[in-house]
Amino acid sequence: MIIPRTNSLILFGGGNLLLSVAKWSLKVGFDVKIVTSPRFLHEKMDDGKEFHAHLSLNVIPYISKTNLYDTEFFDFIEKIDSSFCLSIAAPWIFRENQLRKIFRNRLFNLHGTRLPQGRGGAPISWQIMMGIKLGFCQLHQVSPGIDDGDIIATEEFLYPATARLPKEYMSIYEKRNLRFLQKILKKILVSQFQGEGTKQSDYLSTYYPRLKTDVNGWINWNLASHQLECFICAFDNPYIGAQTLLNGKKVHLRKVLTDQSDPIFHEYQYGLIYRTNKKWINICINGGFLIVTKLTDENGNDILKDIKVGDRLHTPMRLLEEAKQRVHFGAV
Repeated sequence: MIIPRTNSLILFGGGNLLLSVAKWSLKVGFDVKIVTSPRFLHEKMDDGKEFHAHLSLNVIPYISKTNLYDTEFFDFIEKIDSSFCLSIAAPWIFRENQLRKIFRNRLFNLHGTRLPQGRGGAPISWQIMMGIKLGFCQLHQVSPGIDDGDIIATEEFLYPATARLPKEYMSIYEKRNLRFLQKILKKILVSQFQGEGTKQSDYLSTYYPRLKTDVNGWINWNLASHQLECFICAFDNPYIGAQTLLNGKKVHLRKVLTDQSDPIFHEYQYGLIYRTNKKWINICINGGFLIVTKLTDENGNDILKDIKVGDRLHTPMRLLEEAKQRVHFGAV
């Protein structure tokens, strides 16, 4: 597939990576516009400022839409036929007739895992849970299905062994994908980009839905030690942390490690806090023990120093069953 030369870039979505792409594109000569949604506007970027503040500061034209395709949308995007349209974490579902009539099948999406494996949302949390260290930059054509359009360009990279938390994965992912997009956009600005146009094999596909920490992040204390560590890490920074109950109240765990230097524990002991000091607590788990260095209440207050030996962390079966429900997100 050939993506023709243009200096018009329309970005759909939000977040740190989209912001970095927009700022760089302005510097090299693109006419940039952003179509975002209300839920992105007040999202805090890496420096603590909200998304909309960065757009205003950099004088980047934008509109915020819950639903697309009204008069305001078409007046804003203007010359969509001659623009490079790129989705980065866009929250909308694009229907077949819209892709054909409005975008002329020239809307593209950036995806961060190997396709057709890894379709869907929350890719980094799923990768951490599954122990995946392969990272991807993949540009594909948007189609009516979920992440199933032809792959236009792809690059593979490795997350280092030291990367354990979503924030660490995100930092590496954003840097690699920014460089990936810069190479493509430079060619589009100067002449054209010759894409691969590789069709995906559906029989190899896997799909994982989006996750929400306060719904899906309940800790099952019967998990084997490695699986438990990966699960808790998957909901760590920048998220509020995986959750469980302590004396009937919800608490969040972050900054955890597993260790096997103490005796093997009986199943009845799982979740029991058997040793504490001023900097961490030790918890009995399946196949070792869990070291927790950050424990907070529902309001984010540090309660590690208040923990007493003999306290138990526990998640009722009802909450574990509810944690497996699928969460649906709207465009806002």
